[in-house]
Amino acid sequence: MKHIFVNETTSVSFEKALDNIYDKNHTILILSCSNDYTKDQLDPVLQKYDNNILGAIFPQIVYKGKIYTKGVIFILLDELINIKTIPNIYDRSSINNQLKNINTQNIKSVFVFADALSKKIDILTYCLYENFGLFFNYFGAGAGNINHKNPYCIISNQGLCKQCAVIGFSKLKTSLGIKHGFNSYSTNLKVTKSSLNIIKEINYNDAYEEYKNTIIAIQPKLKDNYDFNKISKNYPIAIHKLHNNIYIIRDPILTDNKTITCIGNIDENSTISIMNGDKEDILTATKEAFIEAVEQCDFDTNLTLYFAGTSRLYLLEDSIGLDIDMIAEDKKYIMGALCLGEIANIRDTVLEFHNRATVIVKVQTNE
Repeated sequence: MKHIFVNETTSVSFEKALDNIYDKNHTILILSCSNDYTKDQLDPVLQKYDNNILGAIFPQIVYKGKIYTKGVIFILLDELINIKTIPNIYDRSSINNQLKNINTQNIKSVFVFADALSKKIDILTYCLYENFGLFFNYFGAGAGNINHKNPYCIISNQGLCKQCAVIGFSKLKTSLGIKHGFNSYSTNLKVTKSSLNIIKEINYNDAYEEYKNTIIAIQPKLKDNYDFNKISKNYPIAIHKLHNNIYIIRDPILTDNKTITCIGNIDENSTISIMNGDKEDILTATKEAFIEAVEQCDFDTNLTLYFAGTSRLYLLEDSIGLDIDMIAEDKKYIMGALCLGEIANIRDTVLEFHNRATVIVKVQTNE
């Protein structure tokens, strides 16, 4: 498996590395953490190649087990993957039209990178499930940088794009594990009014007040110094998937003191809980995700992909490197990103857009 890391953020260095690794018989996976590239700079570079590039731009990337805040990784995968760029991921009918003629014979894995700031990324995962079921391993991440003004974050042969996704249908075997490490902290609550990623009411009260009062009832000492921006980092929200006893984390990131805006949708009438976790729980979750991926692995590999929510930094702080240390293998095989949400199926149960989780993927390598 050939790979190149460039610790620069110029379009010239990007083009040079891409030229060096390009192979018309293989797909190139690109993971970048620079959003300084302009569409005008990179579109001509990406468009001069055949349809064999997929990737995205994230807040941070991981190369050989180390975290970088600038740079780009180019990975030459051991197959020429069938790649589909999906524009307008907020439009269900458009997505279904793009997916309906894809040949999935012999497909084993699906790479998925989507603009996390589109607010409707869940529609993409719903459409993938509706069209293809859970016959493959799906994995990938939400791209973009919430603190950056450049909205273009998806990479394909069409160039840089926003409000879109790039999907790779692969015959390569993969094994994956996903865990978040948070535990239920409250009784069950009901979302009585919502719109996409905005919770308007919980238990028929303003969402902000119900969230605040629920936490204070458990932790009265927080009443006098309640600060949503600090509290929400430690108390995410989880959607119950009751039929499978699964909790899907949602990051509460904004409030107008009435509603709560999350990364990822929360459907009306969902049952939710407020969650909590500590550093030990978070680190243990990554270890368990790695073990899960190893237990399913029945193929040769020297590539382990690591996708973890940037919001895990809220609890781990300077210990984020310890999270990667939970992956008990040679760090030179570990590459990935700290992202705005994670995309993965939990075994053969649900395909979801997750927050604050770690996704570990072992990818078949033949060369």
